[in-house]
Amino acid sequence: MALVSWLEWIVLSFVIAASFLFFYIFIFPKWRSRHIPGPKPSLLLGNALELSNQGGAAPMVFERYRKQYGDVFQFWSFYRQIVVISHPDDIKYIIVTKNFPKAEEFNLSLSPLAGRGLLTVRKQHHQQRRRAISKQFNEDFLRQLHRHMKVELKILLAKLQKASEKREPVDFDKDATSYTLDVMCRTGFGRSADTQKDTNHPIPKAVNIALKEMYHNVAAYPIRNFFGLYTSPRLKEATRVVKEFASQVIEARKVESEQDRERRPMDLLDIFLKVEDLPDWDIIAEIATFLIAGHDTTSHTMSWLIYEVCQHPEIEEKIQQEVDKIWGDRQDWMLRFEEISQLEYLNMVWKETLRKHPVAATGTFRRLDSDVTLPSCGMFLPKNTAVLVPIYLVHRNPEFWPDPEAFIPERFSRENTIKRHPFAFQAFSSGPRNCIGQFFATHEALTTLASLYHFFHFSLACNAEDVRPYHAITMKPVARNVPDQVKSVLNSPKLPIWVTPRNSIPSVVEE
Repeated sequence: MALVSWLEWIVLSFVIAASFLFFYIFIFPKWRSRHIPGPKPSLLLGNALELSNQGGAAPMVFERYRKQYGDVFQFWSFYRQIVVISHPDDIKYIIVTKNFPKAEEFNLSLSPLAGRGLLTVRKQHHQQRRRAISKQFNEDFLRQLHRHMKVELKILLAKLQKASEKREPVDFDKDATSYTLDVMCRTGFGRSADTQKDTNHPIPKAVNIALKEMYHNVAAYPIRNFFGLYTSPRLKEATRVVKEFASQVIEARKVESEQDRERRPMDLLDIFLKVEDLPDWDIIAEIATFLIAGHDTTSHTMSWLIYEVCQHPEIEEKIQQEVDKIWGDRQDWMLRFEEISQLEYLNMVWKETLRKHPVAATGTFRRLDSDVTLPSCGMFLPKNTAVLVPIYLVHRNPEFWPDPEAFIPERFSRENTIKRHPFAFQAFSSGPRNCIGQFFATHEALTTLASLYHFFHFSLACNAEDVRPYHAITMKPVARNVPDQVKSVLNSPKLPIWVTPRNSIPSVVEE
């Protein structure tokens, strides 16, 4: 009898404890935050089911929420509350005025590959690391990077020329991603990965797998993070491949002769090796960070630009007129460094692409370390609230971007830019943790696009409405329906494009 009583007491105690824990984790936080508008969450899953059912469409789901609930709303992923803001006044307050730290779940989710590089390093260490690296990002360094690009651009132009001669479509997003990865490796570490020539190279596959798996880390936090790399053998192998590549690059550089060093252009690895007290594992983290943030962001944006311009022949004509005027009758396949700043209209087209199709669509993820009252609406948010700033929403706010779905490069004329709220454009974020590589990314894109539009005309090889955005860390174009003529040449193309020659390419481009 006594034994039964003790068993009943243990079971009762367990039920009471479990009920209290369930109430404290799943019910009380939702009740406490009931003043914040947002979609109604289920007690256990929150809004996770709706987001997971629309895989790759999180930014578009958030945009639907914004239209329904306003510039500030909340959603729940299981027991995790995330408050979304998109008004420029609130953005300035959160990421600049207060400069709240990045949410640790974001840092930990990307840490298997990015370690504690600039993207994920904690706030207290970020300023010193960034200052040490950014002081080397000057005009002289950008000129060195410009030299690096020329070799890889030559290969890309030759590939497009070959496709135009054979009258075959190209998967522009795939080719652009290989190109920017090779540019990133060459400008970052002084050696190409040769992914434009070697389609089976392990690095692009490893980076793509790592991006997808780390996105799953963020979505399923903290379960996958708690068990580390054991929950994803694919992420473990991808991380090994990238880190092994980075280690080889570092070791080769350490034994490089002075003569070889003087002959080659300066690269990012030179900068990392100059930073005092930066151990090899942190250098590897920085290499991985620049690989993650520096190649497919640029390639996908160039793809979106090609996609938009294909639908606006008047924009393509303006680009070509501007480029041809600067180009003149020279025999070369790339503009000179100092000429890139003259591409005013192309730069407007680039920025409008970044606005309408921000590759880092879900933006920055911060954790409040003090109570705040949002300036745009007076809403109170307590300490420890997770705040997400989706760029996709910021760039579609009709208060600052009239007719946001229209593609209008003139939004970024000098006079229109001056009139607009300075925090309404967040393509590279703002404040102390903005993108350190934004000037290089813009320079790389404008240099590349100038050559592409000087030598070629582009047209879509599928219906424009069949190209949809797919988001997983970065947002890329994906063609849902492809004509049989294209399928016979390309296997599951992301952005099938026809290429037509405009100007003859110097013979030095031919392989």
